[in-house]
Amino acid sequence: MGIHKSAVLILDGWGIRKESRYNAIATAHTPNWDYLTSKYSMSLLSACGESVGLPRGQMGNSEVGHMHIGTGQIIKQALCRINESISSGQFEELLEQQFYRHKGFDKVHLVGLASNGGVHSHLDHWLASLSVLKNIPTRLHIFTDGRDTQPKVANKELQKLIELVNQNNNHLVQSVSGRFYGMDRDKRWERTNLAFDAINGHCFTNDQDVLSYIEKQYTMNITDEFIEPKSFLNEKVSSNDLVIAINFRPDRMVQIASKLKNTTPLISFTDYKLGNAVLFTPPKVKHCLGSIISSNSLSQVRIAETEKYPHVTYFLNGGVDDTFDKEKRLLVSSPKVKTYDECPQMSCEQVTQHVITEMKKNTDCIVANYANADMVGHTGNFDATVKACEWLDRCIGEIYNANKKCNYELFICADHGNAEWMFRPESKTIMKSHTPSLIPLMYCRPGMLKQKGRLSDILPTLLTAMNLSIPTEIMGENLLLSSN
Repeated sequence: MGIHKSAVLILDGWGIRKESRYNAIATAHTPNWDYLTSKYSMSLLSACGESVGLPRGQMGNSEVGHMHIGTGQIIKQALCRINESISSGQFEELLEQQFYRHKGFDKVHLVGLASNGGVHSHLDHWLASLSVLKNIPTRLHIFTDGRDTQPKVANKELQKLIELVNQNNNHLVQSVSGRFYGMDRDKRWERTNLAFDAINGHCFTNDQDVLSYIEKQYTMNITDEFIEPKSFLNEKVSSNDLVIAINFRPDRMVQIASKLKNTTPLISFTDYKLGNAVLFTPPKVKHCLGSIISSNSLSQVRIAETEKYPHVTYFLNGGVDDTFDKEKRLLVSSPKVKTYDECPQMSCEQVTQHVITEMKKNTDCIVANYANADMVGHTGNFDATVKACEWLDRCIGEIYNANKKCNYELFICADHGNAEWMFRPESKTIMKSHTPSLIPLMYCRPGMLKQKGRLSDILPTLLTAMNLSIPTEIMGENLLLSSN
């Protein structure tokens, strides 16, 4: 039969929800998506909780989603591994080992997202860290969330943490910053620099209480994501101090961590690829899409705009940063706007043209990420998210029409939900976060897919469609039952 060429379009944040109310995808005019769903079979896949190596009920995210799409295996995520280490007492041992290695420091600075969202970090990890640091002078540098949580919950979520700080004379909150500033990943250094300045006492405020300061921000209609960076102490991070970056998801900590590392020794919860000390190393993945395509001497390309570039490269390859043989990567710059509701099309047109060009070049395996439904959904702007979905629909139509000549095995899927559920009427709350919704896997060929599955089933299905053998480590429930 020979090898079949394949293309995978990952619609980031495109979940499936029956209810059309507050559903930007269902509200949008999507003639191409409607046509494809009426013509081809579609599986609904679990993308959260235990099916993707997370605690039960924990919503998925782009890192976890792409890792499971690309590896075809259920990989225990850092959130679970850190939680287990706290329960077993290993967490305390790991921290104390690092303190011994870096002995002679004056203070410890805890830096990162203080949130119950569980996507980049978790408040429980702050509490566990402070418990270990009870006899050590510690400064807290808090990034507030508002994207993986409701927009204005930091003042409530942080209360237990602040109470613990106030009970210990060794601990003080030194700075606060919305994640918009402290966790930029698109080289918008003007944002990162503001957070860095606050960490070093340069954006000083007379407010002594971080919770009161956040409440003042709320009165100006500033949500947690955009809390203005401020310092509560006129102190700098010294070369004699020690910084612990608490986020377990690395992509949004690399910029701020790289600046801190230039000042003082850095310990990160997971590997940020900065050459610093790491508490929790990632599990080894033997096989992934990239390695399998490469081992068959086939060509492959990964296409994404800046906001999702690590996900379709590093995470899709199971945490491997280097490119495989005959793997090409195409990065499209995301538009330089404050928030993506200002530009709901983002750079989807450029991504689409790259996909079509690679089809015409007969590249064997094409994987492209479309960021719109997720990144515009994160703004909470429903109308803009509807427009984002309509832009995606046009792109899907262009690629589908181009594929009539190119004859690829065309798959369309998502990594987690977002745009399909944007408001909670019971609490009158705008939803900016990911959702636990099922996500689609569509195979644009006559045939039948199982009705339900999980993200890790995508890879064996794709390999089957390409007529490639499947390593035993990733042999899942093949969703693809038959094709013509």
